[in-house]
Amino acid sequence: MRFVSEIHYASTASERARLTANFVVDLQKGYKGYHEFASLEEGVFASLDDDILTLFKGFVWDLCSPSVYVRGRWVGTPTGSREAAGSCIHDAARRIYRLYCTPFDWKDTNDFFWDALALSGSHVKRTYYFAVSSFLGKAFSCFTE
Repeated sequence: MRFVSEIHYASTASERARLTANFVVDLQKGYKGYHEFASLEEGVFASLDDDILTLFKGFVWDLCSPSVYVRGRWVGTPTGSREAAGSCIHDAARRIYRLYCTPFDWKDTNDFFWDALALSGSHVKRTYYFAVSSFLGKAFSCFTE
């Protein structure tokens, strides 16, 4: 994995993170073809052109979850600058995975998270990777869909 662009995002009371610019990543996995990914709520939120994943400005995710907004601040799983890109890619890949026509499987979404955390120099990559790839991560995902 290689970051083609930097991640830029902002937080509000209703959104823990929203991309303020496109975020582009070279997944380096050997994907071929062009795909656009959309949901009824968001419209087109990402594209995959061969291995180049583009997450479009306006994409909303919850950084590392769970978290809640309490008295003017977000409280929950700590997410520093070294985890932001990984959480963004992971959440986008999970949304793409849930679509019927997708090049990603469950393991891919977790591997993208690991790769991005490692690339960003995260000191909690093992703990966070275990959290998303274990039975607990699968259960949490089922309850939050």
